[in-house]
Amino acid sequence: TNPTQVGTFPGAHNITISEDGYMYLSSPGVRIFNLNLDPLNPELVFSDNQCDGHDISIIDNRLFDFSDNCGTRIFDVSQPDTLVVLGVVPPSGIFHHSGWTSENGNHLFVCDELASSSENDITVWDISDVQNPFLVDSFLDPASYVHNLYVLGDYAFVSYYRAGFRVFD
Repeated sequence: TNPTQVGTFPGAHNITISEDGYMYLSSPGVRIFNLNLDPLNPELVFSDNQCDGHDISIIDNRLFDFSDNCGTRIFDVSQPDTLVVLGVVPPSGIFHHSGWTSENGNHLFVCDELASSSENDITVWDISDVQNPFLVDSFLDPASYVHNLYVLGDYAFVSYYRAGFRVFD
């Protein structure tokens, strides 16, 4: 009821804090801070500004870096201070805004919040061979703009700017 600011961090569009005490920041680039020793003065353990970045998702020791200029880079984050690029989903003319994987990790759903009314705003990529992802499906909704998507079981839970919230099987 009486919050008090106790510290500040570098600006970012998106943050994720893992259960093992690391803070991941996106845009610009990807930055990782260790919060374990001193959460008020975290140690920067990784920084990469190769891509602009936008949103990140961390799923099963994989970091998905959704970027407007690089597509989606997929990293192994089992060692947060030494990320290893496992694969890249190519930009393919879409803005990789955000996304999530299927429960089994074989498919990646990517949202393009800048898609026009004639462009696919959700693309589905087969990432079972993470070094060779390929497009398997897409979805177009000409009346709305997609924002974020999360997958639980067989359902994709999708938020839209003008169309509210939708659930897809």
